Amino acid sequence: MAECAARAQICLDGFLGPKFKRIKKREVILLNASILEGMRIDDYHFAHFPITQVILNPRCPSCGSRRITPFESRYRNVKRFLGIIEDVELKRYRCQKCSHIFSATYEDAPPQSLYHYEVIWAAVDLSTRLTESLRHTAVFLNDHLKTDISFNNIHHWVQKSGECLEELRTQLVVPFSGYLGIDELHLKLHGHKIYVLGYSDAKTHAFLDFDIVSGKDAKSYSGSITRFLTIHQLSSELKAVITDEFSTFISIIPKLFPNCPHQRCIFHAKGNINKIIYATAKGSFKKALPKEYYDLKQIINEIFDASTQKHSKYWLYTARSVQIRHGLESNKPITKLLRNLEKKLESLTQFIQDPDCPKTNNATEQIWSLIRPRKEIMKSFKSEKSIKNYFNILQTIINFKIFKTWCQTHPKEAKTLPFQITVDYWYQYIKFPPIRSRTKNEAKSQEKNHGSE
Repeated sequence: MAECAARAQICLDGFLGPKFKRIKKREVILLNASILEGMRIDDYHFAHFPITQVILNPRCPSCGSRRITPFESRYRNVKRFLGIIEDVELKRYRCQKCSHIFSATYEDAPPQSLYHYEVIWAAVDLSTRLTESLRHTAVFLNDHLKTDISFNNIHHWVQKSGECLEELRTQLVVPFSGYLGIDELHLKLHGHKIYVLGYSDAKTHAFLDFDIVSGKDAKSYSGSITRFLTIHQLSSELKAVITDEFSTFISIIPKLFPNCPHQRCIFHAKGNINKIIYATAKGSFKKALPKEYYDLKQIINEIFDASTQKHSKYWLYTARSVQIRHGLESNKPITKLLRNLEKKLESLTQFIQDPDCPKTNNATEQIWSLIRPRKEIMKSFKSEKSIKNYFNILQTIINFKIFKTWCQTHPKEAKTLPFQITVDYWYQYIKFPPIRSRTKNEAKSQEKNHGSE
């Protein structure tokens, strides 16, 4: 709990202090480390602060007329941190031309919400920083910030935030390098496994997109990859595709990308080779290998350190000679291993022909390493749509950091991009849209449809 409190302190520092400028100085309450350590804050004086929201130079949103007269006002109570409540008075107006009634908006809180945006931002940010469940986040905020928030509130905010960031998550992407990394992640929903295909830029480590599929078969994977290429239109920019040695990828990648090289991840290839050699030697990973197997392993690893394709083939032939010299010709696993290496040698050493091509699928693996600890949070989600909304938030967080760093290191290129960062933190882009009221025609059509049913 102490570790979670320390991480949350870093997160909450950005929400408190400057946000309380409208409150009188003698009433300002700042959060510090002593509160997180268990200091009682019940003795603080919590007050209500009046705020009046008016429209300057009001114009009717329906007909555009300026013949406006004041109308009765509406009142809202907006909760902030540490029990602070803002009494918001929303001035309303009436159009003399079309009799339309409209009111001012309070941009610091969502429409018809009881909470300030800083509370919503803190809850959503904590639900992604902490690896515990959403209920733990609600308990943490209630205990340390005296803010009455339920688990359902946080769950609703996470879902609404994911919907708001649907378009932003793909705009926060640096220019594509041409090297596409693809990998899968499995999750559980209602006891059934679902799979998330992740697409990343293998050079810049940007999180390009994701797709939820029901199985690991070739039909599901090929359909997902085709949809990705259609939406993002990256086919003409592709230089290489990097995946692991999963059989489905090996079967569909050459068909989907006939003119594009397929680089298999060397990290996974070396891991599979080590497993076969250790299993054949009947030795544990903690014990030393016999000399003949150790020599074979060292020579096979030289294949991936070669500077040319000829050198890599030379080390493969050397491994065969070592097998014969040590009397391992009758060893079927070793023989099969060397034959498979000969067949897929070009795919494993594609980086030699193209030095800019990454050797591993490390970009997507790093993304999954950030998402895997948050499986506990995703257990409370009941549909694929909920998981997709949460992935929208995670993709925005990852891309925001990469995009911001890239713009700082490439200022000239950043000015030519269609999207520019205008805020300091990613969660400041979360703004819930207003609830649109039904028009008379929509109400009549819904009543007719309901009557016909």
